[in-house]
Amino acid sequence: MGTERRSRVLLGTSSSYLGMLATNLISVVAVPVTLGYFGTDRYGALALVMTLVNYLSITNFGIPTACSVLGAKSVDRREQLAIVCRSFVLMVWIGLAVLALFLLFTCFPGWVQVLGKIPPAIFTEVQRAAFWTAVLFLVNLLFAPFLAGFLAVQKVHVERFYATLSTNSYILALILTIWLKGDLAWYAIARGGLVLVCSLAGTLHFLFGYRENRRIFREGMAPLLQGPCPPEFETRAILVSGGRIFVVGLASLMVWQTDNLVISHFLGVGAVTPYQVTFKLVTMTYIVFTAINPAISPYFGRAWASGDFSWIVGTYNQICRVTSILGGLIWIGSLAYAEFIIDIWAGHKAYGGVLVVFAMGGYGYLLSLVSVHAALLTSLNLVRNLPLISWLEAGVNLTLSLMLVQVLGLGGVATGTLVASLVTVFWLIPREIARRTDRKITLEWRPLAVQFGTVLFPAVALVLLVNHLVGTLWLRLLINLAVVAGYSAVSYLRLPGDVRTLVNDIVAKPLAKLVRRGAP
Repeated sequence: MGTERRSRVLLGTSSSYLGMLATNLISVVAVPVTLGYFGTDRYGALALVMTLVNYLSITNFGIPTACSVLGAKSVDRREQLAIVCRSFVLMVWIGLAVLALFLLFTCFPGWVQVLGKIPPAIFTEVQRAAFWTAVLFLVNLLFAPFLAGFLAVQKVHVERFYATLSTNSYILALILTIWLKGDLAWYAIARGGLVLVCSLAGTLHFLFGYRENRRIFREGMAPLLQGPCPPEFETRAILVSGGRIFVVGLASLMVWQTDNLVISHFLGVGAVTPYQVTFKLVTMTYIVFTAINPAISPYFGRAWASGDFSWIVGTYNQICRVTSILGGLIWIGSLAYAEFIIDIWAGHKAYGGVLVVFAMGGYGYLLSLVSVHAALLTSLNLVRNLPLISWLEAGVNLTLSLMLVQVLGLGGVATGTLVASLVTVFWLIPREIARRTDRKITLEWRPLAVQFGTVLFPAVALVLLVNHLVGTLWLRLLINLAVVAGYSAVSYLRLPGDVRTLVNDIVAKPLAKLVRRGAP
């Protein structure tokens, strides 16, 4: 990895860790406060409203992601800005059309019932909250291409900054709502308005914050929209790439967001709360591997364009080995401490159960690898068959969740997510990478299998055994801590020297920087 490329990756990774760490720390405070203020039913309803928002997010039709992927493959700033401007025009047309369709949909009485069984006492409140959340979110989507532009011009840390501000604006909205004694609708308006302000700030920064951008934009958008452009970066190419990413995103939402809807319809709104709180706690820990992909992905595309296949293969397999260890750590740590943490954090009523934790932790392990595979495939713009693979996972997940929720309750829904990932994307995406690159890029399965069989599986089994046999809380926590520490030490020591160097570069050094920044 060249010096310049390494420094940019480190900066991007550091900013990703910083943003996700800030988000998780704020969530630690926000969850019990939100649950305490709104109550179990309203908190569950709020989770369903956010599920609606997540589904609406796919109405960008993958345009922002296509913008960042195609822009990162270009080395000419004028081409990059042309891609951003073309993406913005597409988003304006698409966004306004979707907004009009949504407003038409809300003309039907009781439209919010699509979210599940909402108690009559809060029905009107939830409907107003869902309306304003959706409207403000759709308006905000219009500015997404400009924020994606930061990724296109290799300014990952700036994009992470605005993403962090936007994601965490909800805490200020919550404070305002509590102070004004508002309801869910007031909270929705405050949250949506603050996110819109963040997006506008990011857009102005992109347009006027860089001298080269100002010089090009001074000539107007018309030359960028109508001037000559390579076929790969034309409007049609953006639509085609975005469409494939859109289909993949829709399938991902089916996997991640249908759980709440299934639970709401079969078990009621109140049952969403323990599932959502447990889900939030476990997914918070995904920071240890998800922060890596946004920082490294733009460089995969650039290396592919220059024919640097050896760098891609080496970096890809090194990252897979590192993230699989981190994913295993999440699985073990969740089983060891999730119940204890939730009891202190939000109360035992917010705990989803051991099967939920086991399945979510196991899914985290699978996702630690799947996310790397998907990021590589997307950054190379080789996503032609990725929609089919993703929809296969979504179909299996929904089918299993509907079957198992009636037998295992909340745990059945989580188990459906775990099994669906295991039998589909976990092995199909690496296979697709090898096929689409004519086997220039392949995953080395053997080190991953050895790590799982000799280190991870015994550690998971030992934690489950300790939780079952050791009744004294402090002793159980202490033994589990020893298991977690032993797993981490053995896994690290078994890594080759070059992979240890990568761990220091993309995990240890960024985290050390965060600690130093936080020190007085």
